[in-house]
Amino acid sequence: MGAEGAPAKIPARVTLPYRLALIEGVDASRLSDGWMDLAAIPDPYRHSCVTVGFVVAENEIAKILVPTIGDFEHRDNSHTYGGMMIPIAAIISERMLGEVTDIH
Repeated sequence: MGAEGAPAKIPARVTLPYRLALIEGVDASRLSDGWMDLAAIPDPYRHSCVTVGFVVAENEIAKILVPTIGDFEHRDNSHTYGGMMIPIAAIISERMLGEVTDIH
C-alpha cells in the first residue's frame, strides 16, 4: 500500500532484458520405475522435449530459461522459481517468441 492506504502505483511500462524463447531439445529418458527384464528394453528412440521461458543466461555451453520473473520492477529483488539449464548440444531448434518490452 502507498501513502494513506492508497494502492501502490506500478510503473506504466517496464522493460525486461530477457527474450522469451521456445526450445526443442533432446533429453535422457527413464525406461522403467524399477527392475526390468533385459528382453523388455525397447529399441532406442529420440526423447524430444519442448521448453518455453525467459532466457536469463547463455554461453557456448548452455542456455538457462526460467518460467517466471517476480518483482521485475525492482531489479535488485527480482526472483524466479525453477528453471532449466539446456546444453547447447541438446538443442534441436530454437524460436524466439519476442522481447518483453511493454508490460503494463
